Amino acid sequence: MSRTDQEHVFDALDHIAVLHDHLARGEMADSLIADAVCLRLAAAIDSVAQTTPNFRDRGYGLSTTDSTYRGKHQETLQLSDSWGSSRTRESLVQ
Repeated sequence: MSRTDQEHVFDALDHIAVLHDHLARGEMADSLIADAVCLRLAAAIDSVAQTTPNFRDRGYGLSTTDSTYRGKHQETLQLSDSWGSSRTRESLVQ
């Protein structure tokens, strides 16, 4: 059975929450903390990558498979304040 976009996003948000817990335990200068943070970040990215192309297009405003993505949109995408902790997980996937 295929998982839904919502489930993948919830997984990503869970990884980000654990990432924050790791950061609360110490500094990135500590190699153990850095490894844990990087692992959770990679897992979160992988979870989002498993969403449908339509979801990613809506979320990022452009298709990562579109040839113009690499040519015209080289700048770093930044998350807006709308991803702040005051929002619920459910509101992020609507």
